[in-house]
Amino acid sequence: MRYRLLGQTGLRVSELFLGAMRFGEGGGGASPDECRRMLDLYADAGGNVVDTAINYRGGQSESILGELLEGHRDRLRRCDEVHHLARRRRPERRGAQTPEPAW
Repeated sequence: MRYRLLGQTGLRVSELFLGAMRFGEGGGGASPDECRRMLDLYADAGGNVVDTAINYRGGQSESILGELLEGHRDRLRRCDEVHHLARRRRPERRGAQTPEPAW
């Protein structure tokens, strides 16, 4: 796995993030046991950032991920998406381009 520094934060993050959009059952989602296997494989490969958002699977994604990260928070980071809320509150920002990451 290759790593980069995240902007000026000093955090060393893997170049590949694990997307947790399918963490949560129903409609093609994964059970908690399947999610654990995915997270374990990702972490064993050297990955250290998981992307999630409150709107993934009606909040199931964050709940499952929170449980799975217990005891692993020292080596895994969670990345939450909040831009959806900002755009709802500020309609003039709809369609705004997201800047390139600083790394």
